[in-house]
Amino acid sequence: MSTTFIDKLREAQDRNRSWVCVGLDPVMGQLPACVQQAENPLLAFGRAIVEATADVVSAFKPNLAFWLAEGLPGLAAL
Repeated sequence: MSTTFIDKLREAQDRNRSWVCVGLDPVMGQLPACVQQAENPLLAFGRAIVEATADVVSAFKPNLAFWLAEGLPGLAAL
């Protein structure tokens, strides 16, 4: 069983045969229309990206500055 971040990362790399890390850098004005109508568009965007790519990447890297730029809604979504 994995206990460290590195162990979990290596497991994901092996499982998905990928070293790709997806950056999550949302800009409210550039989000797709399909998520802009959600109660929390940032959460909907992040969730959609993670769900669509979870089986082909090894990690996700949220860029804190982008999320915090939206204040409390951004922090809550993160």
